[in-house]
Amino acid sequence: MVPVSSLIVMALCALLGVAVPVGLAIWLVKKYQVKPLTILVGAGVFIVFALVLEPILHQLVLKGPHGAAILGNVWYYALYGGLAAGLFEETGRFLGMKFLLKRNPPPPLPASPMAWVMAGPRCSSSTGSVCFPASPFPS
Repeated sequence: MVPVSSLIVMALCALLGVAVPVGLAIWLVKKYQVKPLTILVGAGVFIVFALVLEPILHQLVLKGPHGAAILGNVWYYALYGGLAAGLFEETGRFLGMKFLLKRNPPPPLPASPMAWVMAGPRCSSSTGSVCFPASPFPS
């Protein structure tokens, strides 16, 4: 039997994992007149590049000949993880803005709304893995 308190915390995490990105998107549209297409492209690009393509690289590198060395040293692992995340997320953001938002570039803001919205799927996927550690959600 799962304790009721665990179920409440899981439900709260799931609610926040959806409410925060949706609330951020609504706030960006209302306050900065960001086009919903920019938000959808940002979320889609993050999902494709960071949650679909990046794990393929991880499988190839970490199961390869140097995988044991990377996994055995926390500094190598942190360096590899940071470089892989940066490579995929920034490349995805660049390609999304270059090809998918060519006709409708985001308005000039302190940071790109597409970058802000890419935090939404990360929040949802991270919340899922924290709240449901045995689930298939990526962390």
